Amino acid sequence: MMVLGSSSVETECFDTMAILGHHEGESLMPAFHSSTPRKALSTALFAGAGLLLAGHANAETQPPEAEPALSPGPSEIVFEEHNLFPEGIAYDQTRDEFLVSSLYFGGIYRVSLEGDIQPLVEDERLISTFGLHLDSERNRVLVCNSDLGVGERTAEGTKMQVAELAIYDLATGEPLRHVDLTALHEGAAHFCNDVIVGPDGTAYVTNSLSPVIYRVPVDGEPDVLTTSELFDGEGVNLNGLVYHPDGYLIVAKYNDGTLFRVSLDDPSDVQQVALDHTFEGADGMVWDSQGKLVLAANAIIGGEVSTDAVVQLSSEDGWKSAHVSGRMDTGAVFVTTAAQQGDETYVLYARLDQLFTGKLPVERFSIRRVDFEAQ
Repeated sequence: MMVLGSSSVETECFDTMAILGHHEGESLMPAFHSSTPRKALSTALFAGAGLLLAGHANAETQPPEAEPALSPGPSEIVFEEHNLFPEGIAYDQTRDEFLVSSLYFGGIYRVSLEGDIQPLVEDERLISTFGLHLDSERNRVLVCNSDLGVGERTAEGTKMQVAELAIYDLATGEPLRHVDLTALHEGAAHFCNDVIVGPDGTAYVTNSLSPVIYRVPVDGEPDVLTTSELFDGEGVNLNGLVYHPDGYLIVAKYNDGTLFRVSLDDPSDVQQVALDHTFEGADGMVWDSQGKLVLAANAIIGGEVSTDAVVQLSSEDGWKSAHVSGRMDTGAVFVTTAAQQGDETYVLYARLDQLFTGKLPVERFSIRRVDFEAQ
């Protein structure tokens, strides 16, 4: 993996801010609607991302057993890689290690339980990698590829214009398929943020800058699963998602912390989940070993509300409504998403706020076991 000196990274980050007309002390969070014309979009920079793993849970259907861990997990895994800025995470039971993505370098990286890191996928087509998902049954790893203007391969022609699903062999890291999603929906900007896979291998993908969820079958052509005005809004919108075995998706909306239940039998059936609390900065999600939903929520850069927490949500009515059953405050570490290792849930402390505000370099990142305080 190419590692750049701190001066190179800092120069690129601050050059980006200069292009965007940013002044010291101003927010880098975009203040525009996702239907804003492209010229206006080129003047904004985004923070936000999310990785999510599949699972199940509700009163009617119990979740399957999580993949067993080969060894007990530590309370924290610290790994060092200069300005890596990981965003997505998944647990690989075959190797007993985690996989993470990278906003700056692109690619997919292996992180051992001891904190050793090495590349699995190095592909020059990847600009910034976000949510990723392991499809162990088909020996695949799927990852979202986008360009928010902060990666080493960013370019004016691709900034805010890339929504691609990249698929690789889990064992070797060799490319299997690259799926361009941008042409499937007319939009001024695109941002492939997160991906989840159903039991038949179909992948479902969110676009944070256009109000759309994509569907990508194993072998067939991709299409739009659904689009809705509910997905629209200012800045970063749809983010993490999970699959439920009763035939629907739960999808998080980053900017206002709402959740949606999207039927796969009738994708036009989009319902907002009634929550006792919303979590602005809602990012990645995973089903835990109890069939409860674990949601990572960070601080929207420039926003007035900072969640900075991992919350556990429970539902007794098939996720038409949900309530908070556990919470772990993280502090200002920009927690992005979660992964399940056996009975344990781990979250990624990604430090993306440091990248988006130019506070570089950052050398250390961590994966932290979740210990909830009951609510």
